[in-house]
Amino acid sequence: MNENFEAFIPTSEEFVAPEQLKIKNKRYFESDIFSIGKVFEDVLKSLGVSNELVLLDNCNDALNYLKTTADQPFVIFCDVNMPGLSGIEFKRRIDDDQQLRRKSIPFVFYSTSVDQKTVNEAYTQMTVQGFFQKKNSIEAIKNGIRLILDYWSECKHPNTI
Repeated sequence: MNENFEAFIPTSEEFVAPEQLKIKNKRYFESDIFSIGKVFEDVLKSLGVSNELVLLDNCNDALNYLKTTADQPFVIFCDVNMPGLSGIEFKRRIDDDQQLRRKSIPFVFYSTSVDQKTVNEAYTQMTVQGFFQKKNSIEAIKNGIRLILDYWSECKHPNTI
């Protein structure tokens, strides 16, 4: 399985958590390799999440989408290593854009590449809400995604109050 993928942008009228907790927000998924998008789609279905996925193939398109959509994202999963605009630069641009900052979109790096320098940069120079290393099995991916979605289902932030 090719594990390069950038950000996660699923949409629907409401997010349905595995325990049927309903949140009136949307989630997003954007991917440079659509096969990993299919893996995430399958994982979300197995968790009982029915949100439609919007698959984008680069961070420039994702940034434009986030600036022009009326959708309120639930969470963004983003790879660090992306063609063109990197995941790091994508997050910086989100942080620098007042309109996008007001959306208060939880942002999680989900990448094969994890090193101390990049993790430090993400946490000290940006507003990220997590940094996770991609797993090698469907079950490990499923457990990680469940953990993240459960956390954001319970967490109070401007989109949930």
